[in-house]
Amino acid sequence: MIIMPERLQELMDELKATNAETFYHSLHVKSYVLAMMKHMNNDGILPYTKSEREVILKGALLHDMSTAKIIPVVMRMAYHMISILNIVNATG
Repeated sequence: MIIMPERLQELMDELKATNAETFYHSLHVKSYVLAMMKHMNNDGILPYTKSEREVILKGALLHDMSTAKIIPVVMRMAYHMISILNIVNATG
């Protein structure tokens, strides 16, 4: 099991609370990556050190974090733009 620093754990907890689908997707990606690394290590292909594995697994967990954070911001911006356009069209 990967030991996550406190901040990474906070991010994952926040993601689970705000976007459970992305949270569970990230866990699945981490599981697939871990399985691939184990297979590659067993076959002698690109053996990774423990610290390399931890960094790669953290990346697997965080790979969609930006979309989980950015999409709500973009949606709020789009809502405000539509509201402005509706006001302009109504007063037009």
